Amino acid sequence: MKKVRKSFVLLLTGLLAVLILSACGQKSQEDVVTGLDKKAKEYTSYKAKAKMTIETGSEPQVYNVEIWHKKPSLYRVYLENPKKDQNQVILRNDNGVFVLTPSLNKSFRFQSDWPNNSSQVYLFESLVKDVQNDSDAVFSSKESKYVFETKTNYQHNKMLPTQEITF
Repeated sequence: MKKVRKSFVLLLTGLLAVLILSACGQKSQEDVVTGLDKKAKEYTSYKAKAKMTIETGSEPQVYNVEIWHKKPSLYRVYLENPKKDQNQVILRNDNGVFVLTPSLNKSFRFQSDWPNNSSQVYLFESLVKDVQNDSDAVFSSKESKYVFETKTNYQHNKMLPTQEITF
């Protein structure tokens, strides 16, 4: 009986060691958020491609997004919905904010502090702020990706209460 108990204790200790060691490679939510914040403060420019899916109504709307940003305030955002053959370009430079819609042959100029006046779903620094500002954010790690489900912070669109962000 003592031999069985000793074997059981050794097995239990071994399993506990394996669990502890397997957890060592995982980053916590706090580690990931700290790393994202550090990246957002350190970079001087970035170029990114993303896929944005908006799930409202009966069919999700999928957009291809390309973002160019150079600190402090130069932006170029290209949004395209290939299914509907629609695209739009948002530019921000020293002369203001411009929205170009080629399919309508229209352009608009705004005097604005965009993107600082509200969260922007396609800008890295806005997404990091959304993650930081939501104390109830749900975090998961899938393969080499970090996924957050957070509340949205969009002043002009209250129909989208949550967002899933994958870094």
